[in-house]
Amino acid sequence: MLSDEIQFSLLEYLDGSLPAEKLAAIEQLLASDGEAAEFVREQRSLDALMRTAPLPMINWNALSKQISSAVYEEVLPRHSWQIHWRWIGAAAAMAASVLIVGGVVLHHRGSVQNVVHVIPVVQPAEVASAIVIGPAAETANGASADVQVGPPVMMDNLPESVDPADGLVDRPSHISITAAVR
Repeated sequence: MLSDEIQFSLLEYLDGSLPAEKLAAIEQLLASDGEAAEFVREQRSLDALMRTAPLPMINWNALSKQISSAVYEEVLPRHSWQIHWRWIGAAAAMAASVLIVGGVVLHHRGSVQNVVHVIPVVQPAEVASAIVIGPAAETANGASADVQVGPPVMMDNLPESVDPADGLVDRPSHISITAAVR
C-alpha cells in the first residue's frame, strides 16, 4: 500500500508539476517498486478513458428544477425565543453600568497622566479678638435697696390674649468678636 505522500508525488509526476529535485527519486521508485508502477499505469488508463468517453447528456433545466424543489421542500426546524421586557430592562441597566464604569475609568486614566499637585501654602495670620462682657450685677458699697420681682399692679387687668413676657428682651450677657487681620 502506497502512502498518501507517495501517491501525491506520483500524481504530480503524471501531470508534470513535480519539482525537478524530486524527479530522479520518483523515476527510481517507479523502476524498483511494482506497486508504484501499477498505480501510475492505472492513473494513465483512467486519464485516457476520461478524455475519450463522451460526456453524458444532461438536461440542465430539469436538474435545476429538481434541486430547487428539493431545497424548497426541506423543512428546517424553526426556533422562537420570547423576549420579556424585564430582560430588556436588565440588559439595558447592565449596559448602562458598563458604560458608566468605562467612562469613569477612561476619564481617570486620561487625567492621571496630566495631574499637577498644587499644595497651597497658608501663611499664618495675626488674630485679633475682643471680648465684651455685658450687663452684670454689681455690688453696692454699703447701700441697700428693696427690690420685688413680679408683674406690675397695672398688668392685673390685661386680657388673657396678652402675655406679659412679650415685652422682655432676652440677650446673651457675653459676646466674643474674633477676626483675622491680614
